[in-house]
Amino acid sequence: AADRDFEFTKLWALKESYLKARGTGLKTPTSSFSVLCGERIEIAGRRGVGLWHCFRDGFHFALCRLGGESGEPEVFEKLQL
Repeated sequence: AADRDFEFTKLWALKESYLKARGTGLKTPTSSFSVLCGERIEIAGRRGVGLWHCFRDGFHFALCRLGGESGEPEVFEKLQL
């Protein structure tokens, strides 16, 4: 059950980050898109979207960047120390 809660919260944070980056918030149903987690986290069927997740001190942090540069943002490198 603990792993299931962790994965749900991780996916929720990633989806919420994407919706905030788009500026739509929860007006867009979370069931309308998929977050694929593997070596690289991405939105299914979307190009130019960067998603990052970090878990630290019991908190999930998620960041979404639409378009732009590739590479991991510095803030996440600092969080993962």
